[in-house]
Amino acid sequence: LTWLTVLLESCYSTEMQYLKKLGSLTYAEDFLEKMKKMRPEVLFKVKCYHWESDSQGRSTTRVTYTGSERFEFSWWEDVTEDRINMKQQGVARVHLFKTFVCGDPRTQ
Repeated sequence: LTWLTVLLESCYSTEMQYLKKLGSLTYAEDFLEKMKKMRPEVLFKVKCYHWESDSQGRSTTRVTYTGSERFEFSWWEDVTEDRINMKQQGVARVHLFKTFVCGDPRTQ
């Protein structure tokens, strides 16, 4: 009975769920390189609205304009530091996040 409990615990543990999601090392490295080479995409969205009240004092929002515009980059550089050597570490958990920094005083 003890061995069955240990087996079930290991199959449903959070560590096992994480390990099941792991891909091959080559896939992970290729994916990260592809991400670094891709052109960034920034989409600006705007929604203009104002509040309106009816005769009973209930407030609602009235949207007067919505729009979006894609920002086209003429140049970009990925300055991500390679902090892990996946071949040396064996297993790595990678968290990706998005950020951008304006590159000159005119765009800041």
